[in-house]
Amino acid sequence: MVAKIRLLTLFTVSLVASQVAIADIEFICPCVYQSGDPTSSILQAGVRNLGAETTGDIRIVPYAQNAIGQEERLSRVFLAPLGTGAIYPNTSSFKSPFASQIAGDYEIYASLWERVGDEWDLQDKVRFEPNIYLEETGGESTFPHWLYFDGAATVSFSDEMDEVTISLPPIKNGSYSEITDSLTVRLGQFSTPAFWRSEYITVEDYALEYTLGPSEESTAVSITMPFTPRSDREYLHLWVWSSEDNQVYLWQNVSSPTGFQYRDFLINSIDMLEDSDGDGVSDVNESLMQTNPQNASSKPGASVLDVMVLYTPGVTALYKG
Repeated sequence: MVAKIRLLTLFTVSLVASQVAIADIEFICPCVYQSGDPTSSILQAGVRNLGAETTGDIRIVPYAQNAIGQEERLSRVFLAPLGTGAIYPNTSSFKSPFASQIAGDYEIYASLWERVGDEWDLQDKVRFEPNIYLEETGGESTFPHWLYFDGAATVSFSDEMDEVTISLPPIKNGSYSEITDSLTVRLGQFSTPAFWRSEYITVEDYALEYTLGPSEESTAVSITMPFTPRSDREYLHLWVWSSEDNQVYLWQNVSSPTGFQYRDFLINSIDMLEDSDGDGVSDVNESLMQTNPQNASSKPGASVLDVMVLYTPGVTALYKG
């Protein structure tokens, strides 16, 4: 594809402020983002440090963007600093909370950040293409606490249906800095699959009587409580909440008339340079220009690139006017 370049020059009367030195980090892809357990997600991605110094702490933030540009954060993955030349290989797998009620055809991205002092600095971004689209949720973590079940919570009933036993998997705090309040488990009977803003009948509360700090994980427990079946409330949702202010940390569907429900999705990173038909124009650019990426005779014409140059008054002296 022939490129024609127009040069735009922008004059400025201020000097560029010096920046705090930061490492140079970037993604190593192909990368995959997919559902894990009902309240978690799994990111397979690599990160490399190309800079001449050790990085600060690192975080990866998968997020969804709708057609009008609104963004919703799906998760956060926190990584330890990388030394000079060090990498997390792209076979690395990171499990983290999943916090979203969205479903359908969204653009999915992941951004890469480095902590510099008290701020997070954006370093890189990758876009994903759904293989299996986001489905309606059957469980999620809730912002800002970022707890998740490391596994799936399940229930079983006595033969007489007068008791229910909850198999509660470990609860993990995926937060960078937060400590939870003392935790309580509640089981509720609902008339619909919806959890938020729905009426329910409480089966029973069970106090876990512990808090979780950053990266801490509880042990799995089995909880048995009395149960009365109700034909008009066949959906059982379980949630973990604060004993102090009733804040919900996470919830999960554990029983429904149609079977166990949970979100399922699979999303692969986009190779921006892939050229399926070998015509010299990437598939991504052909899609933008509405030409056929599978047909070498169908490709965009000449393009115009606008280049903006920003420089300070010192450039005038350097090049003698």
